[in-house]
Amino acid sequence: MIQFFSNNRKGYKKFEKGGIPSTDTPLIEIFNKPNLIFNYLYLTGFENLEGIDKNKLVALVYELKLSEDDLRKLKVIDEYTVYHDGKEYVILEEGEEYDEYVKDRIEEIIEEAYNQIPEHLQYYFDEEKYKQDILIETSNGATLISDTYNEIKIGDKDYYVFYV
Repeated sequence: MIQFFSNNRKGYKKFEKGGIPSTDTPLIEIFNKPNLIFNYLYLTGFENLEGIDKNKLVALVYELKLSEDDLRKLKVIDEYTVYHDGKEYVILEEGEEYDEYVKDRIEEIIEEAYNQIPEHLQYYFDEEKYKQDILIETSNGATLISDTYNEIKIGDKDYYVFYV
């Protein structure tokens, strides 16, 4: 029997009964440190995962408890968004990336609102006040993306996984 293990200081867990864990075993049960999952994703070279930051994928692995089989089924839509098991997820790093994503979403909302205002009244529309109102009403923009989200800490960075 082949055993898949190493010293726990290296972050691996021991699997005695079945040897190497199956591909449907959640990766967080195999690797107990985010950097090991990152290395696994980097070295395995899943072609379907090109176009999205590997740290975001690690956050998604932790949030959804994804296995290798799940990763093969994942579809990357853009640098923030993946599709898995009939659902769409947006993964954003806290800080500038999150702020830019929210800003872009607010611009879309303002454009939609502006187009609904009769032309002779558009002069009176205060975009800055409307942006402030949107941020206040949406928990600093989080609910513009989705009402359901979780924050995942990977190393010294925080990631938000939104269930769209």
